[in-house]
Amino acid sequence: LSLVSPLIKNYMKKTIILFLILFFQKTISQENTIGIATYKTIVIENKDSQLDKMMLEMSPNSNKIISEFSFTLKFDNKKAVFAFDNKLYSDEQAVKFGLLKIKYTSETLQTQDSTFKKFAFGDKNNVIGDTKNKEWTITAESKKINGYLCYKAEQNDIIINSVGTFKHQITAWFCPEIPYSFGPLKFGGLPGLILELQTKDGVFGLEKLIFEKNTTIDVESFKQNQIISNQEMSKIIKERREAMKNQE
Repeated sequence: LSLVSPLIKNYMKKTIILFLILFFQKTISQENTIGIATYKTIVIENKDSQLDKMMLEMSPNSNKIISEFSFTLKFDNKKAVFAFDNKLYSDEQAVKFGLLKIKYTSETLQTQDSTFKKFAFGDKNNVIGDTKNKEWTITAESKKINGYLCYKAEQNDIIINSVGTFKHQITAWFCPEIPYSFGPLKFGGLPGLILELQTKDGVFGLEKLIFEKNTTIDVESFKQNQIISNQEMSKIIKERREAMKNQE
């Protein structure tokens, strides 16, 4: 009895823990709980960039206004939507240049394996579909962000356009304590929510994180549009530009 009793107690303990985990997961699923993360932005100035110089000449407040930006990431276990918070800003013209600077073009939907970004050109509305880049190098470097322990990960973001092919380093700080594989812009695929993301143009840092019950994420606007690839998008832009030239 002295040997059997501890085994029975240990088995019962594991059974109770498993039951509680399953009950918790079922409860979360029934209540449609979603996470809502708010991010602030910091610009990374590049004094050698001709594009940055041109933008500042046209809109001197464009870099300054970026500090006023806020973005919201709504996420659950299967998907996430990242969007710019439209509100009243001190300089609306600078807002357009500021968004261009940090490479934000439109609302983005992420699933576990893909990203979908709204794309409007002329009278057509489309959604650009792409495979999510999950090729991260996770390091042992860590730091706390808003009280959450985060780990550093890096990847190369490869951009192919009509000018050429460009490779830029992306740095993400993700939190395994928050087991959702999403983050700002199009980036995700890590074993935890990205609380800070650094591109070559700016930093998206977590300001606030809450969870809401009995709430869902609206993705209907993505379903209503035709899905195209990046190659098809480039083709559309090229055709429209040529058509505009012919009209001149």
